[in-house]
Order: sequence, then C-alpha cells, then structure tokens
Amino acid sequence: MNIQQTILKNGLKLINIKKKDSEVAVVLFLVGVGSAFETKQKAGISHFLEHLFFKGTTRRKNSLEISEFIEEIGGSFNAFTSKEYTGYYAEVAKKHVDKAFDFVSDLMLHPLFPKEEIEKEKNVVIEEMNMYQDMPMQYVGEKFEELLYGDTPSGRLVIGSKKSVMGLTREDLVKYVRSYYAAKNGVLVFVGNKDIKSVKKLSENYFAELKKGTKGTRKKVQEKQAKPKVSLLTKKTDQTHLCLGFRTVPLNTKEYYTAKVFAVALGGGMSSRLFTEIREKRGLCYYIRASQQSYLDSGYLVVQAGIDNTKVDEAVKATLAEIVRVKKEGLTKKELGKVKEFIKGKLALSLETSQSTAIYMAERYVLQNKIEELEKQYARIDAVTLSMVQSFMDTYIQEKSLNLTLIGPFKDRARFVKMLTLK
Repeated sequence: MNIQQTILKNGLKLINIKKKDSEVAVVLFLVGVGSAFETKQKAGISHFLEHLFFKGTTRRKNSLEISEFIEEIGGSFNAFTSKEYTGYYAEVAKKHVDKAFDFVSDLMLHPLFPKEEIEKEKNVVIEEMNMYQDMPMQYVGEKFEELLYGDTPSGRLVIGSKKSVMGLTREDLVKYVRSYYAAKNGVLVFVGNKDIKSVKKLSENYFAELKKGTKGTRKKVQEKQAKPKVSLLTKKTDQTHLCLGFRTVPLNTKEYYTAKVFAVALGGGMSSRLFTEIREKRGLCYYIRASQQSYLDSGYLVVQAGIDNTKVDEAVKATLAEIVRVKKEGLTKKELGKVKEFIKGKLALSLETSQSTAIYMAERYVLQNKIEELEKQYARIDAVTLSMVQSFMDTYIQEKSLNLTLIGPFKDRARFVKMLTLK
C-alpha cells in the first residue's frame, strides 16, 4: 500500500491509499463521534443517524433512490457506529469512482431527515434492540461494558435505550449533525488505484460544502474499582454466555501492544492457553477467546465463552486458575515469538480488502491522529519482551480488578461473586 495524506481547503483530512492493481474503489467518511459523546437523554442518537442518513437527500428523495444509485452499478454501501466514531462508505468498481464520491458526500451534506421516516425508523431500531437481546453471544459484551462503566456514556449501549430513542426529534438530529459532522472532526479515506492529486480534486469537488466545525468533546472515564464485580442477566438459555476480565490500558499508551500480546497468548487462537485448557483438555465449551479492547481513555482485557449451563462453575474456576498459572509462570520465549507472528499475520489479513483497509486507516487517524505503516506497527509488536508481559500481568491482572458478566438461567449472583479470586 502507498499511503498519501493531504488536507482539503476546508480542513478535512484526506488519506489516499493507493492499491495499484485494485479493481475496486472505496470512499469512506469517518467522523470522530459515537455513543461515548452522548447524553443519557439522547443516548443512541449516533446510531439512529446511521439509519436516517439513508432515508433521503435533497437529490435522492427516499431510500429507494439512494440504494438504486449505487446498486445499479453493482456497488455496495453501509455505515457503522461505535462508541468513538461513526462511518459511512461506498464501494464500487474503479470506473465508478465519481459516483462513490457523489454518493457519500450527498449523504453527509444534504440529508433530509423526513419526520415521517424518523418516527417509522424508531420502531425499526427498537426491533434491532430486541434482536440483539436475543443474541446473548453478542449482547453479553455490551453488558460487560455496562458493568465496567455504569450509567455513563461509555457504559451505555451504543444503540441507546427504548426511552431515549423514542424521545429523539428531528431538531435533535439536525443539531447533532451541525455540531459534529465537520471537517475538523472527520477524515475522508479513499482506497483504489488513483494518485493523491486526482483524489484530492474529486474530494474538493464533492466535499467543499462541509463546514470546518470543531472537534467533539466527552467526559473521560473514571477507572475506579476496589473489589471484584458481577452482573447477571437471568434468561432462559441453552448455554451460558459470559465475559470475564480486568481493567487494563487505553489505546495510546506504551503498554497497549504488551496488552495485545498477553491477550493473544491467553486466548487468541486455537493454540492459546485457554482454548487448549478449557476446550481441548476439559471440553467445557465450544468457543472461548480473549482480547484486549482499548478506547481513548480506558481499556480492558476480556475472556468470552459459551458454556454448558451445568458446567459454568467449573469453567469459571478453571479459567481463573489458568490466568493465575500464566501470571505465576510467565510466557515462554517460544510462546512469545508465536504470538507476535500471530498478531502480525492477523493484522495483514485484516487489511486484505479495500473496505477493511479504509475502515482501519480511518479509525487509526480519528483515534490516534496519525497513520502508521504496517512495518512500524510490526516493530512495536516485536519490541514486546517477556519482562514487559510479566510487568503488565503484575500490574493489571489483579483480583480487585476482576469483572464477570453472565447471561443464563441463574438467579444467585452471590454464587458467582464467591468464585472471583486469584488465590
């Protein structure tokens, strides 16, 4: 990849990722605002906008005209919302680059937000909430962050609550877009076979109307915990889904890559500690994995698993025992080398498509205000040593920082609190 960067006249950052032999082109606009920037009363507005932008513009009056514009040329489009950013993109054959710029800029600059569509879409989002609540494998992760951060923007669901979504008005949406959908708060990414000069010309033509604006602000997470915590959602399920984890490090810290290495060693693949011990040796689950999640102002390491309802106690205790063992004995030199190559290989594979490349690079810029070549990221991974991993474990893998969220047919929360020990 050849990464080129420039700034448009209105202050919008443009990142051109030139893929010489690519037959497709992706145009992505990512704005640095998500659910972590919302008030409780307006919770879910970032995600709700993701729906409403596709309901009509001044040039394409409804969702059918919007979808036909891209689909009649064989392209695709979508949007996504997280706690810290929201993105909109179009992917087309390379000969239709102009249409991709036209499409994304039209959505961002000329939305209609019809009142009748707003009221109708509220019901759609409520059904989306109901769907996620019926998907415990996914929903348990949301409930885990709720346990960590409580009734704060970072602890509330990205999709919001039924009460907050039903209370949103057109005026709320317009005000939110005017406040945050701005050049200084976003990034435009193009991936395809074009040089920066031609991409900049297209960008200036289509995004010139975007106001400069200002960056969004948010309340920082206050990491406070003195003892283990458990949240239990009692639900009739055939399998218990759980998240077990520790508070660790934010994104832009020197320990971030060390945290990633430890998480992968613990549960990042089929040869990881937990997969080998909990699934292969004991047969207690179908899936079990560990990952490091880092935001700008907080982070956590989490183990997620789906367990037979009758074996939850054994699985939780065995997982904690394996964590204690690796903390006491440390990683081996061979294990560390394997994990580093695993992370680098997965990173390379994750950037195989133009769409994933655009999203990844946009995220990095919005969250870190810079784009690093893969070689630099590889070097940061390779720089992690056994002593760094041990120091990380000693500092962050603490009993007082333990958190457990479960969704399953249980009512006795105290039963699980008693299990949370690293002794």
